[in-house]
Amino acid sequence: MPHFLNAKAHYFLSLNFKVMYTTMKKQVDLKKVLWIRPLLSTYDKYFIVRNPYDRLESFYRDKLGKDVNPRKIWLSSQKIYFEPLGITDATDEVKMQVFRDMTFEQFIRILPLNYMKNRHLHPQYKIFTGLKPRRILKMENPDDMRFLSEKLKLDMEIRANSTEKNEKQIHWDKDLADIVNRIYEKDFKLYAYPYKETFD
Repeated sequence: MPHFLNAKAHYFLSLNFKVMYTTMKKQVDLKKVLWIRPLLSTYDKYFIVRNPYDRLESFYRDKLGKDVNPRKIWLSSQKIYFEPLGITDATDEVKMQVFRDMTFEQFIRILPLNYMKNRHLHPQYKIFTGLKPRRILKMENPDDMRFLSEKLKLDMEIRANSTEKNEKQIHWDKDLADIVNRIYEKDFKLYAYPYKETFD
């Protein structure tokens, strides 16, 4: 899982995939390091977290939408869906069509089977085990994003790999939210994200 070191400013920044990972990877002063480095260091540690609902929506639109491309190899974040969707032995053309037709409901209902099979879907709290942060920063909080820019001196104008809304339609209902709430229960509680109460 991604941990970054700013050797110049003496701090570590830890986050999860689908939580500004590509943006941080492009920062001049950040270097990706092994998890053991922040664990053993006395440098300040900062975490970036994201609302679990938003993180899943981004994954669905990105890995199961935008990144489904016949000119690329299949990603591990896509391969974990082959078996649940019954397309392991299908042609690439069939697989692509299945992904195009895959609904958000299908994605969420399959989630309990494979959320631990790919790092983009892991609960966020797992990356931070054993680390004590100086501050937890929320991706949705403008004040926290200003802190990254002004205090940690990061270039927040970099918008690498941002996932825009596309043809993949997203509709939540209580059953789908309950599935997500159970899987990411610790993320909701530890980082004070509210459970969804209104639906499409």
